[in-house]
Amino acid sequence: MTTSRFVVVAFVSLMLASQHARAVSLSDGETAEPGASDYEITGTVFFGAGEYSGRITGTGTAVIETGGNTAVCVFSNGENSYSGGTIISNAAWRVTENGATGTGKITIGLQASYFLVAGNATVIANEIEVMQASNANYDKASIQMPIWHAVEFTGGIRSHGALAVQPSRLDTSTGKGGMTVYNCDVRCCANDDGTASTYYYPWGYGTNIFLKGVVCDRIYLGQNSSELGWYEFHSPSNGIGQLRVRNGRISIFADDVSPNGGLLFTYAGEYEGRSTVDLYGHDQVFTYISDSDYQKNGYLGGRKCLRSDEPARVTLTGAGMTSGGTYYKCMTNVEWKLEGAVSFCLDAKPFKGFTLGFSKATHTTTGDLVISNGTLNINN
Repeated sequence: MTTSRFVVVAFVSLMLASQHARAVSLSDGETAEPGASDYEITGTVFFGAGEYSGRITGTGTAVIETGGNTAVCVFSNGENSYSGGTIISNAAWRVTENGATGTGKITIGLQASYFLVAGNATVIANEIEVMQASNANYDKASIQMPIWHAVEFTGGIRSHGALAVQPSRLDTSTGKGGMTVYNCDVRCCANDDGTASTYYYPWGYGTNIFLKGVVCDRIYLGQNSSELGWYEFHSPSNGIGQLRVRNGRISIFADDVSPNGGLLFTYAGEYEGRSTVDLYGHDQVFTYISDSDYQKNGYLGGRKCLRSDEPARVTLTGAGMTSGGTYYKCMTNVEWKLEGAVSFCLDAKPFKGFTLGFSKATHTTTGDLVISNGTLNINN
C-alpha cells in the first residue's frame, strides 16, 4: 500500500514537472505565438493578435503589438506572473481574468492603443501610465474600456496628456453600464510634479466611483446622448480646475472635493440635459458656478440642479472671473435650480468686483442666501 502511494505521488510530481518543463523560454526581441503554450519571458518579448491562454512567467516585459487597434491581443490566464510590465504599442489589448496582466506597470504608448477589460476581469491592480503627450479630445482616447461589469482599479493611473476612459453600456434598454471604481489616484499631468494638468474624460453609461484623488485641469462628466452619466466623489484630495457637467448625475460624499476649481454646467446637445450635483450634506467651495450658453443643433441646455436633502453650504470665492470683474454667465440662460437644503454663500473677498447673476432660475431650497463679499444680480 505504501509502495502504491509512493508510485502515485511520484507519477503526479513527474507530470507536474513535465508540464512546467513545457514552458517555452523567450528572450529579448523574440515573438510569442498565440495559443495555449506557457511562456517564460526575459527581456522584451512581443505578443501579436490572438489569444494567449497559457501561463506567462518570468522577469521580462510583454510588448503588445497588433498593427492597429482593430486587431486584438487577448491575455486570458489569471496565473500570469511576469514582472517586467506590459507596453501597449499601436494595439488593442484585452484581459479577461484577474491576474492576467502580470505584476508590473502597464504602459500605454500611443493614442491609438486601447486597453480593454472584459470577461471575468474585475480588478486591475497594476499601475497604469499613459505616455500620450498631447491635450487630445476625448474621441482620441488613450484608454478605451468596454466594461460589461464592475471593474476596480487599485494601482494608480497617470496620464501625461488627456485621458479618456469609455465604459460601454451593459443594458441597452436602461442605459446602465459597468461600474468603474478608481480606488487609486488618477493624475492627468504632463509633468511629474503635477503641473501642466490636462483633461480627463471618464465617460460612460455606468457609474464611475472615485475613492481617492483626481488631479486634472478639467474633468468632463456626463453623456452627449439621451443617457445619464453617473459619478461619485469620495475624497477631498483632488486638484481639479473645472468640473464640467453635461447630462450627468454627480454625487459628492466629502467636503470640498474641488476647493480651487469651478463648476460648469455645460450644454447637453439636443438632449434634455438632466444634470444634477447632489451634495449629500457636504459643504463645498467653488471658485465659480456657471452654465454654458453654447447651442448645438438649435438646442439650449436643459434642467440643471444643485441639491442636498441634508443641510449643505456652497461657497463661491470669485476666482476665475472674466476681465472687468464680472463672471457674466454665472447661473444664466437655462432652468438652474437650488433644491433641498442648500445654502448659498458669495464670499469673493479677494475679488470684490465679482458679480454673480441669477437669471431664469427657480430655486426651491430652504437654505440661506448669504452675500458676504461681491455682488448678486437677480434678473427673474
